Amino acid sequence: MIYHNTFLRAFLTELINRPSCHTCHFKGLNERLSDFTLGDLWGPWPGIITKQDKKEGMSALLINTPNGQAYFEKSCNALIYQAVEATRVAQFNPALNKSTCVHPKRTEFFQRYQTENFNKLVRELLNIKPVWVQVSKKIIKKVIRYI
Repeated sequence: MIYHNTFLRAFLTELINRPSCHTCHFKGLNERLSDFTLGDLWGPWPGIITKQDKKEGMSALLINTPNGQAYFEKSCNALIYQAVEATRVAQFNPALNKSTCVHPKRTEFFQRYQTENFNKLVRELLNIKPVWVQVSKKIIKKVIRYI
């Protein structure tokens, strides 16, 4: 599960982002210099994304240039795709328009990570409880609800 992967948790909580992520100059739909922008497709998409698609993951491909459009047209027969407005993709993916924030414990992480166990350090800094504690809390809450 995604929440048990400490690297992914550190990344998604912005603990380990590069400094350039905090001051990205390429945000916004009109500022794209590459032919394509590829990322995860977030948000509700009724009639477009099925439950199975959501489980497996969907990607958003933004075509930014005429060269990108030409390449897409040459290869689109090999893809399963649905055209949607880029503004709708951006509505549910704030990272397209806004740089990430610096995690308050980022500096501490980078001061310590080379001399400490990565997983333990991430769990400590993000206050991640062991799985058995998380499961125990859920079970106790359910038991209390039925008492």
